[in-house]
Amino acid sequence: MPRKQSILKKLYEQDLINNEKDIVIGIAKAAIDNGYDSLSDKQKNVINHLFDQECVGVTNPGGHFNNCKAILTEEELDNALELSMSYDGLLCFSCIDETEEYRRHWDRISKE
Repeated sequence: MPRKQSILKKLYEQDLINNEKDIVIGIAKAAIDNGYDSLSDKQKNVINHLFDQECVGVTNPGGHFNNCKAILTEEELDNALELSMSYDGLLCFSCIDETEEYRRHWDRISKE
């Protein structure tokens, strides 16, 4: 499945577009069913904002939020959607690395 179609399917399945207007949801469903490339340019323009998702950021163990505002690229967005349940939201590659470092550090402390 092409990446944009896959992203739209994941956004839909994870209820991340349910607050959009009905026309956006309808066009997204058409792209899921028939492929993104089957859409007209006008239809693509209506849903293209769905591919611009912002990283939700990470809070470190001390409670400091990194305030990440990265806009996820298609590759990052596709990856973030795959991992969103593991990280409680859409994270960029940098925030995933940061979260994993906190986990590794916590595991080391827990074993001591």
